Amino acid sequence: MGSSGINAEYMGSSGINAEYMGSSGINAEYMGEEAMKNVRKLMGASTKGWDQKEVGPWIIDIALNAETKITRARPLAGGLLVKFIAEGVILEEEVQGGFHEMLTFFEDMMIDIPKFPVYIAEILAEVFVAKSLGLGFLAKSLSDSEFTVGDVPACKTTPTEKHPFGLRASFLADLVNAMLEADEDADIGELLTGIDIAADYMGITDAEQKPQKEAEWIQNYDFGDIL
Repeated sequence: MGSSGINAEYMGSSGINAEYMGSSGINAEYMGEEAMKNVRKLMGASTKGWDQKEVGPWIIDIALNAETKITRARPLAGGLLVKFIAEGVILEEEVQGGFHEMLTFFEDMMIDIPKFPVYIAEILAEVFVAKSLGLGFLAKSLSDSEFTVGDVPACKTTPTEKHPFGLRASFLADLVNAMLEADEDADIGELLTGIDIAADYMGITDAEQKPQKEAEWIQNYDFGDIL
């Protein structure tokens, strides 16, 4: 990699070059011919210049705002990130940083993209199921208050009528469903290992309340068979 961005071996001036998108990279064997067409649309949706540390955030942003004609844009973007990490095109921390940037504006993003929780979950799911990244950073990003008014977290845990366990716990449910959609055989219990659902996603820190609240969350979202 050069200091100015991703090496020309991988990228052209307007996106991923034909060699990488062809037989030596993300080819039909990996994603299917129709999916490949949509990946090319996705990656050709911008003429932004390439800088390595910006690629992860850029792919995520394009997928979130993709036109409806780009079939399965968000899962494709997630798969693209998985492949790029595996190939060494971009680094894990660069992709994680891209997600962090989006998640710290969680509720603001919902103003422009009401389905933002579901959309970002679809991208994250591909990365988590492939174990390219772990879920550990999510709670920190969602609780970040750097860009919010009144020092409140980017994604609140306060229960509401629409989100009885809080928006953050609702988002975790969206993520679990997206991971099952990405891989119906995914071991959700294993993927959530080390995640404190009650504390990090519901704001419940009382040791006596936590098991009951987690059980209620599992029951509410019908996750009893997988957790």
